[in-house]
Amino acid sequence: MLINEEYNQYIELVSKLPFEIKEQEQKLMALNRKIDAIEKSKKELELVTYAIVTNEKEESGTKKYTNDKQREAEVNARLKLNPEYKLKEEEENEAITKINETKTELEFLRNQFKSIQTIVEILKIKINLR
Repeated sequence: MLINEEYNQYIELVSKLPFEIKEQEQKLMALNRKIDAIEKSKKELELVTYAIVTNEKEESGTKKYTNDKQREAEVNARLKLNPEYKLKEEEENEAITKINETKTELEFLRNQFKSIQTIVEILKIKINLR
């Protein structure tokens, strides 16, 4: 009788896990969409900043930043000081952390599902041998 109870408990678990797995997969997809949106916002800020730096001129009318390295350094310096850009970087880092946590949880659930499936098969054999 104990094997039948154990079997039923595992059957219940194995029937719930696909929903938990799907929930984690949906969470992962939402986080990936969030990352995409953040990256797009960051890229827009980078392009606007680059355009401003590229078009800046000295009082004499010559370009203020005459080569790519100077422009790149200036763009990076301005982005580091830009509160909106810093906020986007923080949001991106948080989302990356959540993605890694979700992937770990998803892997755990998938492994648990496979293990329980194996246990259920073993219990089925034991029940049938009685």
